[in-house]
Amino acid sequence: MICAVSIIALLHRCFASGNKNGNRRTANIRCIGYTDLFMLSKENLWEALREYPDARKNLLEKGRQLLRKDNLLDEDVVQQEGMKTYRTVEEKLGVVDEKMDTVKTNLARLMGEYSSIQKKLKERVQNLQTQLEKYEQFLQLVTRRVSTDSQDQFL
Repeated sequence: MICAVSIIALLHRCFASGNKNGNRRTANIRCIGYTDLFMLSKENLWEALREYPDARKNLLEKGRQLLRKDNLLDEDVVQQEGMKTYRTVEEKLGVVDEKMDTVKTNLARLMGEYSSIQKKLKERVQNLQTQLEKYEQFLQLVTRRVSTDSQDQFL
């Protein structure tokens, strides 16, 4: 059986990034009767908690509450860290999926804008070509008239 006090000591160590005491132990354990004492490294703890995300969330929240109660939690550090180092692989994949969805949406929007702009530019080029042909025809017509008028003046 694990004593409640040992969990408190463990929780204080888990929040080294937001804990104002750093990585120093802040609890003593005293049990009446026979007790088995087990030691669990921080890495092994997080590995075990990856299997049980609900337990991990509850444990982290309880640790925050205990540290807040003793005024040992630096809220700014916790918010900056965002507990990002303790995310499970599934949570990290979820974040990657969300970012990929955002990228896909942005790419689809950009492709739509590109197609729209390309279509508009083709229309403008066609309009300019049509106007150029009209001006060329007009210029040819004016050139013919000027040449016929100048020939008529000499006759």
